[in-house]
Amino acid sequence: MRIHWMAAAAAGVLLTLACGGGEKAAPAAEAPTYDSPPPLPGTSAVVQAFATGAVADVGVKECDDYLKQYTECVSSRVPEQVRTAMIAAVDQSRGRWKAAAATPEGRAGLAQSCTQALRAAKASLQAYGCTW
Repeated sequence: MRIHWMAAAAAGVLLTLACGGGEKAAPAAEAPTYDSPPPLPGTSAVVQAFATGAVADVGVKECDDYLKQYTECVSSRVPEQVRTAMIAAVDQSRGRWKAAAATPEGRAGLAQSCTQALRAAKASLQAYGCTW
């Protein structure tokens, strides 16, 4: 099951690359100032939330570690054209994991599932230069 979402994310990434990605934003006349970190260019609210750490934890250490490491890698190393799709896919997993963590039975299998997801992500994101 966990491999399916990785395959779906990879397919989305490939489709986005094949279609030429998104539109490029026009350069700003002058750099804006921010009270908080500036938003990542061309990203959705989901990507912004992940990049700033504003996403709620799952409550299982292995899952929270995975989400943090995955997000740091994708936010800093993956091109904009594919970043949003990858973060949206992992956000769906986070939602399922959070729901599963609400029950003792669900929590029992999450540590192993998230450890496996981290191994798969390490292999698939190696092409972007992510090292964990």
